[in-house]
Formats: sequence, C-alpha cells, structure tokens
Amino acid sequence: FMFIYTAISSILRGLGDSTSPTWFLLFATVINIILDPILIFGWGPFPAMGVAGAAWATVFAQAVSAVLALRHLFKVNKMLETDLRRYLPQADLTWKTVVIGLPAGVQQIVVSLGALVLTSLVNSFGDTATAAFGAAARLDQFAFLPTMSIGLATSALVGQNLGAGWEHRAHETLRWSALLAVGITAAVTLTALAFPRQILSVFTQDPAVLAEGARYLRLVSLGYIPLSLMFAINGLLRGAGDTLPTMITSISALWLVRLPLATWLSRLPDYGTRGIWIGMAVSPLVGLVISYIYYRAGWWRRKVVVRQE
Repeated sequence: FMFIYTAISSILRGLGDSTSPTWFLLFATVINIILDPILIFGWGPFPAMGVAGAAWATVFAQAVSAVLALRHLFKVNKMLETDLRRYLPQADLTWKTVVIGLPAGVQQIVVSLGALVLTSLVNSFGDTATAAFGAAARLDQFAFLPTMSIGLATSALVGQNLGAGWEHRAHETLRWSALLAVGITAAVTLTALAFPRQILSVFTQDPAVLAEGARYLRLVSLGYIPLSLMFAINGLLRGAGDTLPTMITSISALWLVRLPLATWLSRLPDYGTRGIWIGMAVSPLVGLVISYIYYRAGWWRRKVVVRQE
C-alpha cells in the first residue's frame, strides 16, 4: 500500500499536482490516529490487540491512502489514460526507471547505514550524549522536511520545464527554490542559535542534557543552510533525470567527511561529543560544493532524456 501511494504521489507531482498527495496523507494520518486507541485498547466491538493493533491501524490507513490515490489517478485526473492495457510493462521504460531510481534507492540505504554508525558513535559517549542527540535532532526535522519538500517540488517543476525545452525556466526554478530554502533554514538556524535551551526544555529538564543539546544545536544548525541549498540543487539534477551525482554527493558527504571527521575529532582530548557535532555541521558544506560544481559544469544536461522523446 505504501508503494502504491508513493508511486502515484510521484506521478501526480510530475503532473504538477502536489496538493492531492498531501490530502491523501493527512486523511490516512487522521484514520491512523483514530484507529490506534480503538485497536490497541479494544474499544467498542473490537478486541484489545496491543501493539498488533497499532500495526493493523497503520496498514489500514496506508490502504486508504492507496485507494484514494488510485481513484484520483484514474477518475479525477483526466490527463492519464484509463485503459489499463496502456500500463503494461515496457522494457525500455522499465530500464529507464531502474537507471534513474536505483541511485536514489542505494542512496537511502547507504545514508540509513551511516545514521546507524553515527548513532553508535554518539551512544559510546554515554546516556547524556544519547539523550541530547535524540532531543536536539528533532529540531533538525524543522529544517530538513521543508527543504526536502522544496527539493521534490523543484524536481517536478524542472522535469516539466526541461521536457518542454525551457531550460531557462529550470534555472529560474532553482533560484527561487534556493531562496525559499535559505529563508526557511535561516529562520530555523537563528532560532536554534538564540534559544537552544528553551527549545530543548520541551523534551527534557536534565541540566546536563540541556547543556549538551544546546552545544549540538549551536554547531549543527550552522549546516542547515548549506544542506538546504544542496537539496535544491539535487532537486534540479533529479528533475533532469541525473540521479547518480546526488547519490555520490550524499554518500561522499556522509562517509568521506561526516563520519571520519566526527570519529577523529571525537577522539581528541579537547573535543569529545563536540567533535561529532562539528563533523555534522561541516559535511553539508562539502556536499553543497560538490553539487554546485556539478551543476555549473552542466553535465546534467546530457541526462535530459524526456526532451529527446
């Protein structure tokens, strides 16, 4: 069900409709919230299922989002064919999908493995560091999620413009996406720098955790703006169908910069966990430099396969 929803959401974004997938997801979230206590505690005619109830609620909510997406795709959006025979697998299109999608899949796997390694490194410094990392990292989502969404929107708009032969509009899309991303992350960065303890006090009152978490925010938040710019540039590259450089950029920034630098600095006597936070702040800047160089070189133009069809 999750695959169906994700695939159709990508199709709709490619058609310029990013609102409908959001509504489907919100509707599924509401259903999940309602069903969780009902199935976990056994309200009404339903038996108490415990943790399994939460799992069933999630599955049902995902099924609803998939059904809504399917209905919208074939009944509401008239730009697509309703004859299912037109959707039989085609070898050339399947191969192009694999070539474009495989780097993104590999990127997610490798990045997830890197996150596990980083978490293990933080855990080696004790409970205080682990708690501070868990609490402070939640603020990261306020910087990451909006900019990731901007990157997705950039991919859709760039793909449409390049497909129409309007390369200048693809560059314009990147400029506006970058400005919007910087505006959002600058606000989050300033908030993290000015009020780190106040933010963390929502999650904990432990003085040691607050101190460590504040140190995290003051250092790691410096990488929010470079990361947002990297997301915007990578959005353009994905929209052009050139997904391999985005994979290389993310993996290089994580495995060649963040993890080695964080490990090395954290072992120095005067650094400790501060070395980890510095490594996390520096790596987005390296990723941005790599992405920007590739963008300026223009090699991604060779990957614009849609224009050739």
